[in-house]
Amino acid sequence: MQTRHLEVLIPPGVVDDDELRLAGEGEAHPEPRHRAGDLHLQIRLTSHPLFRREGRDLVLRRPVSALRLLIGGTLRVPHPTGVRSIELEPGLAHPRSLRVPGAGFPAHGRRARGDLVVEFEPELPHAPERSLHGLIDELDRALAARAEHHFPELARWESVWLDEH
Repeated sequence: MQTRHLEVLIPPGVVDDDELRLAGEGEAHPEPRHRAGDLHLQIRLTSHPLFRREGRDLVLRRPVSALRLLIGGTLRVPHPTGVRSIELEPGLAHPRSLRVPGAGFPAHGRRARGDLVVEFEPELPHAPERSLHGLIDELDRALAARAEHHFPELARWESVWLDEH
C-alpha cells in the first residue's frame, strides 16, 4: 500500500452520488502483466451560500423592492458564470418566482441542463426620510383615486365602515 495523489478533472454537470471511473487507477494486480483495477469516485457536492439545487435547477432567493415587483423592469441577479440581467414582469407585490430556462445546472450524460429559478422576496421601505414623504403621499393619492382597482380590499373596507356611517 502506498499513498498517491491524483489530479482529477471533474466534468461540468455532475451532482451528488454521480460516480466517476478512473480506468487503471485502482488497486494494482499482483501480476505485473495485468492492468490495475479502476478507481471509482463518488461525488459529494458542498452547499453554496447563495444557490440551492433542486434536481438540475439552481434556485436563488433575491430580495426586491415591493414597488419594483409592482411595476416590473430589469433586475440583475448573480449566476455562477457572472451577473445576468433578467426581465421582471409587472405584477403583485407578493413573493413570486421567475424561471430562466437553461440557466441552471449544466447538462451531464442524458440529463438536460436545468433552469435558474429566482425567488423574489418583497421588501418594504423602512421609515423613509422626510424628503420622500411628498412623493409617497402623491403616489398614495394617485393610487387611492382608483382604490377599487389598486386596493380592492381597502376600497371594500372603507365602503363598509366609512361611507355607510
